[in-house]
Amino acid sequence: MHCDLVFQFIEYQALILSPICPHITEHIWQLIGKVRSHSDVLSILCRTDDFLLRMTSFLLFFLVVVATEQF
Repeated sequence: MHCDLVFQFIEYQALILSPICPHITEHIWQLIGKVRSHSDVLSILCRTDDFLLRMTSFLLFFLVVVATEQF
């Protein structure tokens, strides 16, 4: 197994677990040698796009309309 792949896996797992247990994942983040805080990385990854939010709202509305239609 390649060492970089293992560290990338640990990094992704820490990012996934950070909303549930942020203190532990912050410690893991420092153990794998990351300089920036994992919360900084999450804020970059989770930027919202206004267009995507509008499209998601439209699709959800459309699905509700289609689901409630009687054919």
